Amino acid sequence: MSTGTAVKQPTGQPLASVQPGEKYPYSNSGYVLLGLIVERVTGQPLSRYLQDRVFRPLNMKNSFVLTSSTQKTSAVARGYNAFGSADDYDAYVTGDGGVYSTVDDLFALDQALNQQKLVKQETLDEAFTPGRVREGRTTYGFGWNVESDVSGKRVWHTGNTAGFRAFIERRLDEQITVIMLTDGGNSKRIEINQAIQNILAGRPYTLPKKSIAVALRNVVLRSGVEAALTTYRADKTAHADEYDFDEGEINALGYQLLYGDRRQPDAVRIFLLNTAEHPSSSNAFDSLAEAYQIMGDKASARKYYDIAIQKDPRNLHALSMLGKLQN
Repeated sequence: MSTGTAVKQPTGQPLASVQPGEKYPYSNSGYVLLGLIVERVTGQPLSRYLQDRVFRPLNMKNSFVLTSSTQKTSAVARGYNAFGSADDYDAYVTGDGGVYSTVDDLFALDQALNQQKLVKQETLDEAFTPGRVREGRTTYGFGWNVESDVSGKRVWHTGNTAGFRAFIERRLDEQITVIMLTDGGNSKRIEINQAIQNILAGRPYTLPKKSIAVALRNVVLRSGVEAALTTYRADKTAHADEYDFDEGEINALGYQLLYGDRRQPDAVRIFLLNTAEHPSSSNAFDSLAEAYQIMGDKASARKYYDIAIQKDPRNLHALSMLGKLQN
């Protein structure tokens, strides 16, 4: 079965506010622009260029760039969120995502890079060298995060789009490659990879923590949101090593209740919990404001969007929504 992946990460700071070489912000839009440059230089759509120059020469038979719904045959995986609801990828913007592949095909790409079948070693050396910035630091090269440890240099990347998650890490000196593709919402790829590396090296390993969001949603549906809040407090005390209690987990539960389950008051209670647990997070207050906005409580929505902006003046979603509410 093919598993869809799209190499995306949070956009971060808007490109317009950063001068070339100043500092590092990851940008999906930058990859869209790069795709357009490839098309302008080659005179081909990016999908055709990758097919002719990468997928076909490497016999990557199950890899393609999504440009039409007809490509989604019964053999192509669909995306779901962590709660089992459909969360599929249906955009047709290329450059920053929309690449469908399999573990076997991506391993063929890995081997081709090792054997210099696609590009010369000099080019790879340049790609695997972090860029220079005048402010702060970066570990990002040309399409790869680059880090070194006692085992040598390793390059890696994650991908997030809809319910799809992707991960690849290549330990260049040891010739060890780990590839993960999932279609069930957020997966603990970094933690799983670390456990795999420890196992291969004969070191002790730690299993990834379970999703507290999934566990709490079951409680909400079975016994109500108050019971879920009680369970959260009890589990955080007694099972801190078993469950993941980070901000993103609680936020995901709130959005599932808000949109997937249409339990708006319950979603507000969960988002309120997140703001109490993470009072410095702009995103937590942004999400709470969005829930109030969906419920039609404009005064509360304005209040919490304003707090979100106070905590992060660059929160573009909160700025946009507050502007609409004020108008």
